[in-house]
Amino acid sequence: MPEQKKATPGLADFIEDKLDGDVKQSLLDFIAYCKANQMPIRLSSGYLWGVFYKGKRVATIEITTKGYRRGQHVYDDDAWMVSVSYLNYNTIESPKLDQFIKEENLTETVRKNVAYCKGCLKACIGAQEPGLERKIAGEVFRKVCVCCQSFKNPDAEAMDCVKKLMEFRKNVILCENTNKA
Repeated sequence: MPEQKKATPGLADFIEDKLDGDVKQSLLDFIAYCKANQMPIRLSSGYLWGVFYKGKRVATIEITTKGYRRGQHVYDDDAWMVSVSYLNYNTIESPKLDQFIKEENLTETVRKNVAYCKGCLKACIGAQEPGLERKIAGEVFRKVCVCCQSFKNPDAEAMDCVKKLMEFRKNVILCENTNKA
């Protein structure tokens, strides 16, 4: 009899023994939000999960546990992080994004959650000057990770910001789909 392939567990099952307390509950609430808004969550690799809308990535969720290693970086606590995907601050989209951030009063929260390069990607390891220079919400940041933002164990204010940025990303996807039709 051929060996059956084991099904990939859902994110809620995956975190069962990895996170606890308020950290776990905030991620479970975020999972419920994604489901309610037709944004399926799928395993990307290891501890990385993608949030999708109409087949395109909207966000990435990373689960970290104490001692978890990604590239050169070793995490020192149990946490979850979310970054909104493809909010590229150096494209034609960036003036619209900056305006959106300003109009939605997200500037301070976005700036507080800039992700700095930790050498987790092969391209960054050993680079003379790891990370990127990005103008984010009107301010120039150096040594920024390619994801630009990472909201670690987001509180209510940060989660509100994440959801609004995800809505912006969803609107970009809808516009892309409309332009292709």
